Amino acid sequence: FWSSFAPSLPLFLPPSFGIDTTSFPHLITPSLLLNSFKPAPDVYLKAAAAEKCDPGDCVAVEDSGSGVGSAANAGMGLILGYVGASHIPANKKESHAKMLMAGEKSDDGRGAVLVVEEFTNVATLINVFKVARAKGEGKGGKPGAFVFSEEVIKGLKGRVWLPEGKVLVNN
Repeated sequence: FWSSFAPSLPLFLPPSFGIDTTSFPHLITPSLLLNSFKPAPDVYLKAAAAEKCDPGDCVAVEDSGSGVGSAANAGMGLILGYVGASHIPANKKESHAKMLMAGEKSDDGRGAVLVVEEFTNVATLINVFKVARAKGEGKGGKPGAFVFSEEVIKGLKGRVWLPEGKVLVNN
């Protein structure tokens, strides 16, 4: 679900990401059409409702503190942070990752579970979450309490920021 200015979506998701932006126009809503702005949960609740999903079974990928707050306030099951976009300068990625994990804009202080620099990691993490949820794992717990195995984390590419200030650099 995209909540920014809708015509910009193809600019942010180039063909190299393998996502056909024309296949889900029903999920693209300009944020101006929503009644409130992030960190209010509206955009994520609308996305979950559009897909007939419980928010706890949904994944949010965010690059802003307000977006993380919105996802947490909506009860998203997994919040991933992303700092690989070009608008985040290289010398600010670490502090930005820490901010995404801090959860300062969420009502309960919940932030991103982990933060990645390489967008290709996002699909891997979503698939692991999806498989675990299909098996009934991670349900009934606090939203966002999902934990990735060490094996999954070590298989990711680039820098990965983890709780407690740990940063892994994988090849």
